[in-house]
Amino acid sequence: MATDFQEKLFALGACDERRAAFGASAYVLPGGENGLVVLAVNGGTLNIYDVSKNEPKALLYSVELSKVTDLKVATRFPKLLFTGGLISFRYNGSLFEFRNVGRLGREAEIIKQEAEKGEKMQ
Repeated sequence: MATDFQEKLFALGACDERRAAFGASAYVLPGGENGLVVLAVNGGTLNIYDVSKNEPKALLYSVELSKVTDLKVATRFPKLLFTGGLISFRYNGSLFEFRNVGRLGREAEIIKQEAEKGEKMQ
């Protein structure tokens, strides 16, 4: 079941009908950005938005999930104790890492599925 925040992101076109969108802390991004972001899956693309006051602001990155490498998703205990959930991957040679990932379960599976589509094509 989607949250009100996910419904809002869907209405804005940030995510698709699967409503796979969640907040996280940007830990490592290619441009050195950090702080709160929203990650939203739209088709085969992971859009990363700067966020302020529960509203997505500037689109920072659009990542083609089929071209992601070294995808790591940690959502299980005891990793959660130290990072609050973690997603990291490489895209176009750059490292992306997010910590304190909120509401990550079904959303993690959608990201993995989209990334696996690229692996099957190679």
